[in-house]
Amino acid sequence: MTDVFETIFHSTRVLDCEMEDDEPDWLDLGTDTEAEVQTAFSEMFNTAQHNGLPDSRREKLSSLLEEYRDEFRLRLGNDPPADVDPMEVILLAGAQSVRAMSRPYSAEKRRFF
Repeated sequence: MTDVFETIFHSTRVLDCEMEDDEPDWLDLGTDTEAEVQTAFSEMFNTAQHNGLPDSRREKLSSLLEEYRDEFRLRLGNDPPADVDPMEVILLAGAQSVRAMSRPYSAEKRRFF
């Protein structure tokens, strides 16, 4: 167990040293404007039509997009944390733990993490 803590400690120290003040290019922060959301909805609707959405379902899709408008995000914002129950992992009888290697990330993503 000590090895796990040492690995986590070392990896966070490495990431802290690599952190920069600038946000990564792929990370889009901010709030969405109403015009941007409407444009995104129009694009989704047009894509659905192009991909064969039947005429009988167009009104339903339009009402669903409007009903769940607040669920869509184009950018990450300063939203509160999700109010969900913590995930609980239940191992099957006879299961053995496996030590997995860390995943390789690009330098930009490592700086973000």
